[in-house]
Amino acid sequence: MLVEIKRVDSKEELEICKSVRKGVFTDEQNIPVEIEADQYDNLNSNVVHFLICSESEGIGTSRYVILSDGKAQLQRLAIKKSFRNQGYARKLINFIEEYAQQNGINYLELHAQYHAKGFYEKLGYFPISEKYIEEGIGIEHINMAKKLKRNELG
Repeated sequence: MLVEIKRVDSKEELEICKSVRKGVFTDEQNIPVEIEADQYDNLNSNVVHFLICSESEGIGTSRYVILSDGKAQLQRLAIKKSFRNQGYARKLINFIEEYAQQNGINYLELHAQYHAKGFYEKLGYFPISEKYIEEGIGIEHINMAKKLKRNELG
């Protein structure tokens, strides 16, 4: 199956991202829309959204928010249920990490749902907090981080 991963650069693509997230977080996990949607659901300069498509269907998304020089937070990773456990999340994260490095980001952190801790550890992320209950949604989380490798040009 042919997949395309890209940086989101239009309002139409951003709406697809939001639709994927709604399906995963609001519909499946019962996270209230007013918590899931936030001030970063736009195309401004401190947030970068990504979309993974299969045969023109949006199947997954994520984003990062720039926190400071060289540091960003990976957020809102969502893959449609029928496309999970097929390597798409890993491909999406690898793409995001490469894009981040090319754009001056060398450290990513994230707030992972605790059940996904092992997945992120396989990708090189390490815990930077204890397990906690995310306020407002009641789901166990853990904060994790990864120092990205510098490419040979930088």
